[in-house]
Amino acid sequence: MDFIQAAVAIFVGLFVLTHPFGNFAIFLGLTANQSPEEQKRTAMKTSIASLVIALVSLFFGSAVLSFFGLTIPALQVAGGLIFLTMGLKMVGGGGEESSPDDAAATKPSGDPSVVPLALPMIMGPGVIVGMITFANSNLGEGFTTGHLGAIVGTVLAVIVVWLVLRASPWLATKMSPASIQLITQLTGIIVLGIGVLMGSAGLIEIFPGWGG
Repeated sequence: MDFIQAAVAIFVGLFVLTHPFGNFAIFLGLTANQSPEEQKRTAMKTSIASLVIALVSLFFGSAVLSFFGLTIPALQVAGGLIFLTMGLKMVGGGGEESSPDDAAATKPSGDPSVVPLALPMIMGPGVIVGMITFANSNLGEGFTTGHLGAIVGTVLAVIVVWLVLRASPWLATKMSPASIQLITQLTGIIVLGIGVLMGSAGLIEIFPGWGG
């Protein structure tokens, strides 16, 4: 996979799976006791942590798989199930989990930048599995232009996350709950499609006869 293909694939995939416009209300709830400047710093720390998690998954995920004796097809099936679960939840009632009041009710006493904001809210299991699967399926050995494109796509996607989190107080005044729920449900449909494709590809590898 060349530079452009890898950059676009990673950016689009992460933009869909990190779902920044659906998660900003949770960010507001978890940072409700912070000043505007503190919220900006939290947005930056969360974005940096998210970038580190994504890049570690991309470049060292295979080593983790080898250590635990896992295979790519097994991971594809697991990832497909995760995406299907995520998608069904987003389509069926994504608006409910994005309430600032609900998030504030479970607000941690410490710094929420890494947990739960970066992990698992932004870089959840589905994103991590997707990054590992992408690297093993589309990137060759060594450091290629595809790897560089994947890095660029990841950085651009995280920049979008940072911009949305940073602008969360302003966005909250411009978007109605119905608008947030509509975005969540449309994104959920895309996530469902990704889950079906990933899971079916893994099943065909495990059971070759199913491929026809």
